[in-house]
Amino acid sequence: MTLPATVSAAPSTGAGGPRGDWIPEVQGLRTLALLLVATFHIWFDRVSGGVDIFLLVSAFLMTRSLVGRLERGEPLRPITYIVQRFGRLMPLAIGIGAVTLAASAILLPPSRLREYIEQFLASSLYFENVWLQDALVNYFADDGTLASPFQHYWSLSIQGQIFVIWPLLFVVIWLLTKFARVPLRPLALTLFGALFVAGLAWSTILTAQNQQFAYFDLSARVWEFAAGSILALVVPWLRLGPLSRSIMTWAGIAGAVLGGIVIPVEGTFPGIAALWPVVSAALVIAGAGAPTRFGGDRLLAHPVMTRIGEYTYALYLVHWPVLIIGMGVLRTPRPDVLQGTFLLALSAVLSVAAVHLIEKPFGWFTRSRAPRNGRWPRTAPWRAAVVIVTLPALAAATAAHANTLVDERQVLAWEQLSEFDLATMGPNAAGGENPHPGVVLPNPWINSHDIGGMTPCTESMLPAGVSDAAITHCQANHTSFDPEDTNHSVYLVGNSHVQQLTQFVGQAAILHQWALRGYLMFGCQYGAYGDVAEEECLGMWDDATIDILENKPDAVFVLGTQSTGPDTEDELPGLYDWVETITAAGVDVVVVRDNPRSDVNMPECGDRWGYESDRCTWPTALVQPNDGLRTAVENAGGIYLDINHLICPEGRCRAVYGGIVVFFDNSHVSATYMRALAFTTAPMLAQRLPWWPPALK
Repeated sequence: MTLPATVSAAPSTGAGGPRGDWIPEVQGLRTLALLLVATFHIWFDRVSGGVDIFLLVSAFLMTRSLVGRLERGEPLRPITYIVQRFGRLMPLAIGIGAVTLAASAILLPPSRLREYIEQFLASSLYFENVWLQDALVNYFADDGTLASPFQHYWSLSIQGQIFVIWPLLFVVIWLLTKFARVPLRPLALTLFGALFVAGLAWSTILTAQNQQFAYFDLSARVWEFAAGSILALVVPWLRLGPLSRSIMTWAGIAGAVLGGIVIPVEGTFPGIAALWPVVSAALVIAGAGAPTRFGGDRLLAHPVMTRIGEYTYALYLVHWPVLIIGMGVLRTPRPDVLQGTFLLALSAVLSVAAVHLIEKPFGWFTRSRAPRNGRWPRTAPWRAAVVIVTLPALAAATAAHANTLVDERQVLAWEQLSEFDLATMGPNAAGGENPHPGVVLPNPWINSHDIGGMTPCTESMLPAGVSDAAITHCQANHTSFDPEDTNHSVYLVGNSHVQQLTQFVGQAAILHQWALRGYLMFGCQYGAYGDVAEEECLGMWDDATIDILENKPDAVFVLGTQSTGPDTEDELPGLYDWVETITAAGVDVVVVRDNPRSDVNMPECGDRWGYESDRCTWPTALVQPNDGLRTAVENAGGIYLDINHLICPEGRCRAVYGGIVVFFDNSHVSATYMRALAFTTAPMLAQRLPWWPPALK
């Protein structure tokens, strides 16, 4: 989004007539862009390209202002400029962000509240785009989860970063014009032209390599700002007649409206395809000027459009959280016409309220002067500085307090979890019926943390032959295998799905004082199968093998397959040879079939649609016996264990079964369900492992 107010610039002639500070077509263009963004978000579940128009417009106005200062011989004062700019932007951004956080805490499920707190702080400090990149968020994802109500702050963050960089670039330009005696506009055109060409080339490459990352990337977006600056530099030189300007403005309007329909934005932006909205906006601005009889200015410069333009910044900030929270409350994947109209009207009302209750009071504060005898600094920049220091500090304090409240609720949720007997729930519940109606374990406050694991090993626990990297992968629940301390010992080796088994085995270990040790690395199956750091993964398995052969635990658990979807799985090449090596040393190896996977984040699906919703249930063929795998494992001397029929009873994977959340995400079984499975499978394991108790109670 761009600033809601106009930016001063030196009077100049171009694009058909005299231009002062006010360009009504630009104000109307912002209104058009915002309406496109909002309507496409609400009704069409698409990206319109309107944000790209905002980026160009913001650079156009900023460059126009800074160039005007230099041409009039006024001091540039970049720090003052930056401070004043953020003094105007921050109140609405942080104020609406705080209200969004409070509304999310009240109206949305709590499972992602911690994430929302982080995003509120990232948005307040203008690095939400970086947060989304680090979190590998897919802006166009359709995996059944609800998008973040703060996700739209990515564009504000990129603009905030540009609002710091651009004034500093103009300092460089000013120095070159002063000491090298190079004309201002040709020099600036050369700089921004090079930035445009290089930036567009890089954006196209990065978009092709990783569009999900590029969408939020500053370097992939900088060319759009450069385009706005080029436009501001060349517009005063244009001499266009009314007919040309009429054609340009209507062509620009048509391009802006049709861009989101014609172009597959979801797979092509911000690469070369983003030229469409950028050129469309440029046509409108270049064609602006003296009023025409039939031009697009008749629409864009209309008082209604320019009046709405005063609220576009607030409406951009408000419409997205209203949409996301509204869909969460209504439990709808997309609002219908009536619901969408209501949400848009509500957004409009809230944006008007935000402007009058937040933006204007802060604007008065930063622009007005104190009495001469007052102790408060008289100049507006100092007041703006107070705003940009105080508001982020308040945002940080708000985030810290909210995190404390989440901590308290999570402590209570963990305590509640410990009060229930898992031997009667989940796969142990008769017919999958919840023995505690109204109770779902774990509580939504903690189900995003219910993955399980153990504590890191100490160096003294590791045998001499392992590598230095072994300590990074080793986990344990005991520091010694002394018979006085433990009755039996079990190792677990593999990826995060093996980490799930630490809870499955761990339930028996707790009740019978066994020692557990795991060599665990996300994505690391035997033979470095799949997309994983091969050298590190192979090294982990080598270290685990050395440790197993030296300490000779009673059993080792590994996965025998890797599921690749709800119905498909791959066997792991070379695993059976490894099993033969370990069993030849007198150690039992339990080879577990991998559980099914899907594209649906099950807890979030349950939070959004209800745990019994058909949206959160999917079929799987991986409950059917895999006799070939069983035979191969047993021929290698291993013990085969298939628990998929207990994870997805009757071939249906559910969000909740027997009162327990089954999946931690789209593929990992929750730690609580795994602990409940320990009671169900004890008789199965006792048949093959004489020391394994047939019942855990």
